[in-house]
Amino acid sequence: MSVDTHFTEPYTRAIYPLVFVTDTCCSSVLEVPELVYWCLDKGADAGLSSPSGPTIIEAAAGVASLDTLKLLVERAGSAPQGDAVACASYLHGSGHHPDRLEVVRFLLDQRYPIDEFFGTYSNPAGHDCAAMVFGKQIALHFAIWRGKEDMVQLLPERGADKTIPATVLNDRVESS
Repeated sequence: MSVDTHFTEPYTRAIYPLVFVTDTCCSSVLEVPELVYWCLDKGADAGLSSPSGPTIIEAAAGVASLDTLKLLVERAGSAPQGDAVACASYLHGSGHHPDRLEVVRFLLDQRYPIDEFFGTYSNPAGHDCAAMVFGKQIALHFAIWRGKEDMVQLLPERGADKTIPATVLNDRVESS
């Protein structure tokens, strides 16, 4: 694969900038293990966050293969944090990534938080689109909302708090 180093040389510390700072592009890279390996071989840091806020692990939890996610978690080398479980649960409901149940099991085995609200990262630009669209929901809320019985069964078995309330846009509009 040939890549113009004019664009990549200053950006070799994080996978997101390597793919021109777009989350859509990053998701595309994460779905191709060879590109992830290439980025890591060029010095990408799997532990950094994108300019829009999410970590590479949070993005990978939604779209990457389990093997790719395992590699990224190994390379990240930081304490498990963030909403990776919620990301995987949300995309499990879409049906486009059927192995998200295994991804959630892996993340929980690695001690990623089970009850972290989706989109909890701090967006440097000050935009809170995730909160606007999704409100405050955890992995269990997404599983229930999407009717994914397998995920609804797994999460409480692994310690999800069934008493955490969800806040969605309709709740905030009606209370205004």
